[in-house]
Amino acid sequence: EIISKQKLGNTMPYIKLGMLKGFKIPLPPLNVQRKIIKQIKVKEKIVKRAKTIIEDAKKQISKILSEV
Repeated sequence: EIISKQKLGNTMPYIKLGMLKGFKIPLPPLNVQRKIIKQIKVKEKIVKRAKTIIEDAKKQISKILSEV
């Protein structure tokens, strides 16, 4: 909302870097930040496992195709 009020230009609205300097971005409490990090780590593990499964499937497909 604050940035929206400070934007410049009509056809192509923009903001300048100087407008953002000193801009305070509120952070959630530390316990909430920790919960977010924990959730991200869980998701990263899931993605890593999914990538491994995909790579294994690709290898199996390649092997089957080479046999055909």
